[in-house]
Amino acid sequence: LVVYGYLAEIALVHGLSPGAHSAVVKILALTLASMVVVMILQNRQAVEDWIRSWVVPQAPDRDPNQQELPGLEQTAPTDAEAQDVNQETIGAEAGASDTGSTEEASSAPPSTPANTPVQPAVTSSERSSESLRLRGAKLLVSWFADLWHVLAIIYIAAIYLVWALQVPGGFALMASGTVQTIVLIAIGFLLMRVTAKMITKAFAIPDDIAERMPGLERRANRYLPVIKTTANILIWGSVFIGVLDAWGLAAAAWLASAGGLSLLGSLVSLVIIAAIALGLWELVGGAIERKLTGLEASTTDLERVARLRTLLPLVKTIFTVVLIVIVTLIVLAEIGVNIGPLLAGAGIIGVAVGFGSQKLVQDIITGLFILIEDQVSVGDVVDTGSHSGVVEAINLRTIRLRDLSGTVHIVPFSDVSSIKNLTKDFAFAVMDVGVAYREDVDEVIVLLERCGAELQQDEEHGPNILEPITIFGVNEFADSAVIIRCRLKTKPMMQWGVKRAFNRIMKRMFDEHGIEIPFPHQTIYFGELKDGSAPPAYVVRAKGRPADGAGDSIEMVTEDEKQAALANLSNRPVDGDEV
Repeated sequence: LVVYGYLAEIALVHGLSPGAHSAVVKILALTLASMVVVMILQNRQAVEDWIRSWVVPQAPDRDPNQQELPGLEQTAPTDAEAQDVNQETIGAEAGASDTGSTEEASSAPPSTPANTPVQPAVTSSERSSESLRLRGAKLLVSWFADLWHVLAIIYIAAIYLVWALQVPGGFALMASGTVQTIVLIAIGFLLMRVTAKMITKAFAIPDDIAERMPGLERRANRYLPVIKTTANILIWGSVFIGVLDAWGLAAAAWLASAGGLSLLGSLVSLVIIAAIALGLWELVGGAIERKLTGLEASTTDLERVARLRTLLPLVKTIFTVVLIVIVTLIVLAEIGVNIGPLLAGAGIIGVAVGFGSQKLVQDIITGLFILIEDQVSVGDVVDTGSHSGVVEAINLRTIRLRDLSGTVHIVPFSDVSSIKNLTKDFAFAVMDVGVAYREDVDEVIVLLERCGAELQQDEEHGPNILEPITIFGVNEFADSAVIIRCRLKTKPMMQWGVKRAFNRIMKRMFDEHGIEIPFPHQTIYFGELKDGSAPPAYVVRAKGRPADGAGDSIEMVTEDEKQAALANLSNRPVDGDEV
């Protein structure tokens, strides 16, 4: 092409007409442009793979017969290069740990070979935020990789047409625009890297602060990708405006106009609103997390911690919903949307939903107050009036009970008219002891006090008794017994086991002292003869009764068996207990 170009100039000197000379030169230029287009199409896949590697390095899937562009050849790293990469990775991790960087890094385990690259440890939250950030970058890079050859061909065609048509000032505009675009893009990449390092250092959390506030570093890592992405958007937005100005579109002048300033003001207002809302949300979330962390570290009341873990996230969720609604309305009003009809429509929908879900609202409000007032905890034994059992779970709308037979009852809070909690703070094992009318009541009271004292010395049940036994005295005169009431103060949920252990000791002690415990009996009347005497009562021996000495072959119960059986007794309530 150079030779033909010189030949055209020589022909012009030797008498070739200017029109023919111009046609030859334009044909040569068109041929040159066509060859450049062919070169772009030949290397389309190679450049596309190189562009995609900006985000995620990948093995290119290209035609093996296609030639590589200079500088894009795929070569395996040498041993020295691999060693340098390892040293840079380890040095970067050491620098991150020294400066307290929020970007997670971990050193290689002792068993890792020296020539194995060290992979930084990444948490799940960081991985999710990083994947979200990379997804947008991948989308843009993928779009550019797919269309780069089209843009390049359009650019070559535009240069040729501007030159061939001799547009006044067009070629100078193309040249200056191209140079300024390249310079602005280079400055954009430089600013992006510098800004990323500055943001990382600004968000570095010192070790002492990270120890005092364990959740601070995690929250900072959560917003670090967002801030970097926002900074990149501002940088590349400025670069884009500069590129438009370089090509004569006067974007900066439009932004300086009344319409542009109005748009910038709205954007700044939206950013400030979002920042304030985000700050409020972080303050509430941080306060809730610190409250839960402090409770778990300073208290042994696991039920209270579990209840607060149900209540505090609920408060956070309600606050988040209210904040989102308020921010959305403010944003809509800021961009010029009339929110009056929206508020009216939301009010109508709210009334309709309220009428249709009265039971649900009642469940939630009742459950909220039950949680706030600490009426029930997980593990308590309660009676809701309609159902009773051990509380297995409490959520915002229902309470789940499991009774003695293992049946699970899901009770909505709206059905709970009252709650009888049998295991709140402490409990009483109440015993009504019946003795025969012939017994000395004072002697029985003394024996009951001995039973309580002996039970307090018991290794198993003694620690569950909080106070000595209380004797109330003769409570009532029943049909065949005198009822003496007493009680023992116990730890929560221990009253049933203590009551059974007390009855066992009382039965043994009453037997030792000959105290009669009445039981139901009836008198048999055989009638009488006419002379007033009683008729004879015939007694017949039942068949199958063992003869004298036959009981000697029965295996007697040993003391070890008694102790093993007593050790297996349950402290849980059974049918008939006060629940």
